[in-house]
Amino acid sequence: LDPALTARRTRESASEQLVRARRSSVLDTEQVRLATVNLGHIDVGALADQLRNAGVSNAEALAGLAVVSSRISTKPTPLATLQLGESRFGGGPDVPPDFVWPTRDGDPLTFLAQFDLSQIRVPSLPEEGWLLFFYDVVRQPWGFLPQDAEGAHVAYVSSPRHVLVRREHPAIEDTACTSESCSISMTPTVNLPHVWDSIIA
Repeated sequence: LDPALTARRTRESASEQLVRARRSSVLDTEQVRLATVNLGHIDVGALADQLRNAGVSNAEALAGLAVVSSRISTKPTPLATLQLGESRFGGGPDVPPDFVWPTRDGDPLTFLAQFDLSQIRVPSLPEEGWLLFFYDVVRQPWGFLPQDAEGAHVAYVSSPRHVLVRREHPAIEDTACTSESCSISMTPTVNLPHVWDSIIA
């Protein structure tokens, strides 16, 4: 047998099972979340049981590949009603007074979102501070080329909350530079491999 063909069939078989499981009423996403996620940790045994009940034959192996993630929900919210440092999309970032706005070829990038790390608590990230995301919405680089890296920027802010100030985009008259502010709510959930993820091959 062709090893590559065997690997592809194995991947497709696992993928088809995951698709069926996700569509099945047996594998209820909320049930999975409540049964398997506790304080940011996955109960692999409980998740394997859920997958097995949904007809997934290699439930234990797939459960071992699961990771905790956060499902983000947004709601349009007036910027003035959002507290400084609150996680959100759009508007202007909450930054210390000496914050240097990221640019590309001299043009300021557009602020996309900020996340309060004390709300997320991801093991690989600091427990306090903020991540701010910026992007070149005018040229919209895809990221395939090395020079595209200049079209996006992630800033880590560790300043105390009380020193933060809300900044407007340096070119606020350009409507492409701002977006409607949205409040964010995050729900812990379980992330299984994607249908075509090579990790399940």
